[in-house]
Order: sequence, then structure tokens, then C-alpha cells
Amino acid sequence: MADQLQWVADALIPAAPELDMPSAVEAGVIDRLLPRALQARPDLAGPLVAALADLPVLVPEDPLGAVRALEGAQFELVSHVIAGAYFLDDEINRRLKYPGQESLGYDPDFEEIEEVINRVIARGPVFIDV
Repeated sequence: MADQLQWVADALIPAAPELDMPSAVEAGVIDRLLPRALQARPDLAGPLVAALADLPVLVPEDPLGAVRALEGAQFELVSHVIAGAYFLDDEINRRLKYPGQESLGYDPDFEEIEEVINRVIARGPVFIDV
């Protein structure tokens, strides 16, 4: 499975030197990030191994085509897990200028909400006979 994982990861996320972006393997997906992703979602480990086992050990002539030929759910699983692991890396997110998930404050205008509610209360119930 390790051989398949190596070429599958780089087929899905190849290096883009012109953008200063490393491939999945260069970013450490296999040895560092994928274990973190699977620690967060251990239920995906078995299906991931099963999907990778359906792929050839040696790099095929069309690696991305081989991955895309997986059954729909398997392709989605493999691509989402590898991409998710890639985005666990802080350096990757920094290069993409993605700050990660942020807490957004919510400060509702209670006076405006109360004004709308009071108009509905003042109008009273409205029933439409169907």
C-alpha cells in the first residue's frame, strides 16, 4: 500500500514550482500529515487501505487516470483524505494565504430584531384558508 500511496498522493497533488507549492509527498503527506488526518478520522483508515489496494503497485502510465478509475465513493475518499491531510500543514496554508478556520463574532442588533417581532405581534395571526 505504501507504493500506491506514494504515486497516488503525487498524482492528486503534484508539485507546482511556479507557484512555490510542493507536491503531496514533498509536503509530508505520507509520513507526517496522513497519520494526523487518520488519527482524527480513524474510521477512514480501512476504506482508504481497501481503495489503495485496488490500484497497481507500480506507477501506471496515466496515474491520475488510474486514480479516477476507482469506483466513485473510493475516488472521493482517496482524494478527500489526501487533500485534507495536505491542508493540515501550516506552511501549505501560509503559502496559499489561507488563515484556516477562524472564529467569527456575532453581535446581533437586538433593537432591530425586536422591532420586526413587535410588528408581527401587532399585526396578529394571519391564517390563509387553503
